[in-house]
Amino acid sequence: MEFRDFIQLFIRRRVLIAWIVGAALVIGVLSYRLQTQWYEGVVLLSVTRQAAETTPEYQYDHSYRLQADERMTETVARYLESEVGRRDTARRVPFAGIRETEFIESQVSALRLSSNLIRVRFSATTPTEGKAIAEAFFETGEHYVAGLNEQAGDRNWFTLVASDEYVKDGRFTLPVALAIALMLGVIGAFWTVLGLWYWKGKTTHA
Repeated sequence: MEFRDFIQLFIRRRVLIAWIVGAALVIGVLSYRLQTQWYEGVVLLSVTRQAAETTPEYQYDHSYRLQADERMTETVARYLESEVGRRDTARRVPFAGIRETEFIESQVSALRLSSNLIRVRFSATTPTEGKAIAEAFFETGEHYVAGLNEQAGDRNWFTLVASDEYVKDGRFTLPVALAIALMLGVIGAFWTVLGLWYWKGKTTHA
């Protein structure tokens, strides 16, 4: 088949293509409207040093200090996104009904952005709940760091500082829904037309 014939094949099927793309767009709009309301929350946690105790003893040079900061930050991040960390955080949030279980089973992302900065992402049902969860993550992380400090027995140790939480609508927007629906509709129409052409040609030969 020449390229001109290939193009004519789609021109002849333009009504079918329009129906398929239109149906995909309608499904996209319905998917957008039927979304469950949820919110995405983000809070930044900084692992910093407490005020250093004056001591004549040599402790760390800059390189070892940076490594210690990175290891502590990574440890806190892994703890917060673990099931144990989520459970400890859930105890500090006034969840109702089965919402506590849903939060524990939900996905939490704690990513180390730098040597002492952690970005925690989580989901919430309301902006108020999102704020409470962010504060609970900070309290949980602070308590965990305090426990590590006690085990280390070093006063020149770590503490945790939190930024203001950021909570936004977690649902995908209408333009995104329409763009995905349009792409899927075009792909579906393309293969439908080719399938019909192949089937028609096979039937003709038979």
